[in-house]
Amino acid sequence: MPSAWTTIQLPRSSYRYDPSQSLGPRGGFGQVFLGETFAGEAVAVKKLDILPEDGGHRELAIVDELAGKAFDHVIPFLDGGEDAGGDGYFVVMAKGERSLQQMIDDEGQKGAAEIANILLQIVGGLLEVGELVHRDLKPANILFHEGRWKIADFGIARFVEEATSSKTLKNFLSEAYAAPEQWRGERASHATDIYALGCIAFCLLTRAPPFTTDYAQQHQFGNIPQVNCDEPRLRSLIMMMLRKPADARPELGRLQSVLTSISGVTRVSDSEALRKLADAGAAVAERISQQLAEFEKLKQLKESRDRMLAPAIEELRMIENRLWEKISSNTPAAVRSSNPEDLEIALGDATLAIVIDMRRNAAMPDGEFRHSKWDVIAGAQIWVTQAQKLSWGASLWYARLPGVGSFRWYEISYIRMDSRAGQMPTQCVYPRDADLAVSSVMNTSHGVAYGPVPIDDEDEERFHERWIELLALASSGRLGYPVQYPVTWPLRFA
Repeated sequence: MPSAWTTIQLPRSSYRYDPSQSLGPRGGFGQVFLGETFAGEAVAVKKLDILPEDGGHRELAIVDELAGKAFDHVIPFLDGGEDAGGDGYFVVMAKGERSLQQMIDDEGQKGAAEIANILLQIVGGLLEVGELVHRDLKPANILFHEGRWKIADFGIARFVEEATSSKTLKNFLSEAYAAPEQWRGERASHATDIYALGCIAFCLLTRAPPFTTDYAQQHQFGNIPQVNCDEPRLRSLIMMMLRKPADARPELGRLQSVLTSISGVTRVSDSEALRKLADAGAAVAERISQQLAEFEKLKQLKESRDRMLAPAIEELRMIENRLWEKISSNTPAAVRSSNPEDLEIALGDATLAIVIDMRRNAAMPDGEFRHSKWDVIAGAQIWVTQAQKLSWGASLWYARLPGVGSFRWYEISYIRMDSRAGQMPTQCVYPRDADLAVSSVMNTSHGVAYGPVPIDDEDEERFHERWIELLALASSGRLGYPVQYPVTWPLRFA
């Protein structure tokens, strides 16, 4: 035995491995090395990327689930756990002759029948282990052993997720084969393995997985590249496996049935009508998959926007509260209403109010400002009234403006286009009118009286000053019509 070999003691036996002889590139969960039993039988030893303080002294769950069991399409699992000598965590498996990735690299793309036969063997392995989900299926983890393609590394993803406290599972993803739900940190299922299988099938056809850059974005939202295959049933199946929503992917039993047919185990009629129908079915499958990708993109975008809503509203409420603190500390006569949801301040015959319409904000979709290209998450109205006769108002939008990188709160005031004489700046209740007012589209409803101007962060002080001035003017009966538009400060009245 070469002196470079290292001995490890695992729960079931002792083994040797050579740290200088890697059996493939480093994967998401560790590195595989050439090893052997003390009887001289060649094995593959995988050293996992788990720190002792992460894993503690727990056993690998797959020891009880897979070790010693005979499977047709799962690589025999011999042992696994923490080395008694403290060298780390290891998995010992039977040594395959080569990986599917090596076959793809050496031999190139395959025909439909051969691809279907390989996929059928992988599906067989997934079915053999029942409820166990692989979660890291890729060509490098499919090994040729004893005349069959077999799945390796079962259960390692789950163990790493349970044992590791210093990293999240996202750190271990095999990016080119990870399903959309894995990028979002959601629970993996058989559908997760089926998505990876679709990526493997695509790779067998083209020598590359469907996405090779910007993995998180493309797997979650990107359109599936066109599948060039003269076997329409295989083309359909790949598109179905690569669907973005997990519950829209075919189940293992259905995959097994269709792949059996494509691989030639079951003969299919050469009827011209059936071939035309298969081609039509492939086109439908591709169209549905692309539609689902767009649907998933919109769904995730809505969820992302919904998550932004509450912090945006909270930020505006803090701006409101600081405005009230300034007014109340300097003007004891000012009174705030007891309504905790909105800000309403009375000072003599004048009122200052900020109202947030949560029902409208919860339903505000992306694209509502389609002409101006404003991306608006939330909105509110602010106004000052003088003796219940004159009202000066503006809209507040939490938005990202074209050419601006981040979302902020903006103030913008409008004026009706049909008659500027004797008009006061006002708020737009309907996003359609607000959109047209700031767009290049001709409209006869609203124009801009002033703004948009940011009101948060370093601009909050100026926002407060504007509305404190307006409240002061209204409470003393001096609020009037602007002398010109757009409105500028200091204010001048006609």
